[in-house]
Amino acid sequence: MSSYGTVFNYKMIEVASATLTLCDNFADEQDALVAVRSTWAPPYIENLRTRVNSAIDTYLGKDALKEQRESTQKVRALQLAAVDKLGLFQEQLKIDYSGDALKNLLDSLGFTRFFKAVRGGKQEETIQMLVQFKQNLGDDQKAELIAKGMAAALIDDILARAELLKQANVLQEKLKSSHPVDSRQAVEEFNAIYKEAIGICKIARRVFKGDPEKQARFTLSKLIKKMGG
Repeated sequence: MSSYGTVFNYKMIEVASATLTLCDNFADEQDALVAVRSTWAPPYIENLRTRVNSAIDTYLGKDALKEQRESTQKVRALQLAAVDKLGLFQEQLKIDYSGDALKNLLDSLGFTRFFKAVRGGKQEETIQMLVQFKQNLGDDQKAELIAKGMAAALIDDILARAELLKQANVLQEKLKSSHPVDSRQAVEEFNAIYKEAIGICKIARRVFKGDPEKQARFTLSKLIKKMGG
């Protein structure tokens, strides 16, 4: 339980955003869900969406969700671009080097330790890898790579991404925590929204038993995690 007396261990903006995503997922599967719970018939899910948006406007500020989503989108875009650039870099390494020389480069530049997680969309690991890449790629090694055919622009792009992603990630976390709300009314409203969302998730996961992909769309913790990477 948080210090504000909420029944969840997330930020209110995270619960709000995830619940809105849950509403979208519910709408996609509405027929199957209403078939097992008649009170979920329209306009049930639209009423919940309206309630969440109203709570955001009333307690978090009209621009809170918009700013947080834009920040999250920026971090994701930077992370995806980093994966693409690092993948291209790695493929060229495998062409230009082999044996111990290749292994040493993959180790020192962070590919061995971090790249699997980076490809999986992990933000912290992406930042760690980019920082290690920047720290361990010396001028002599960079010159050697360029001499073998690696584009200098690709290397410089990767080197610049460490700071870009760090700054974007800091802003994202700041926005998530920049709306501290401790009023009794806010706590009660977000607790009610959270409980409603959890109730939907519990029943929906049983409805879609045997379909992990659909179950993931009705797991609030996964929806929140996906927002932040």
